[in-house]
Amino acid sequence: MAGRTVTQTKATINANKNVVTVINELMTKHKVTQYKLADEIGLDRKTIMAILNYKRSPKLDVIVRIYDYFGLKSINIPFDSLCSCELKKAKR
Repeated sequence: MAGRTVTQTKATINANKNVVTVINELMTKHKVTQYKLADEIGLDRKTIMAILNYKRSPKLDVIVRIYDYFGLKSINIPFDSLCSCELKKAKR
């Protein structure tokens, strides 16, 4: 059981890195600060900062809001990200 938890944690970290990498690239490309992004999508700056520092996993609705803010027509969210969200819900 302990090995399974470690594997799930690694999968969550890897999935978050994929999503956070995309968010960071978008912010850099469009010269958007954490403050501006948080304000524009209706989140607290601390939440954005926690996501970008891998302290918090972004919820699917937050990912969608961020992608929508940057005008992405299609959302290519790594499957691992969706699975990690569902794993967290199942543990509650």
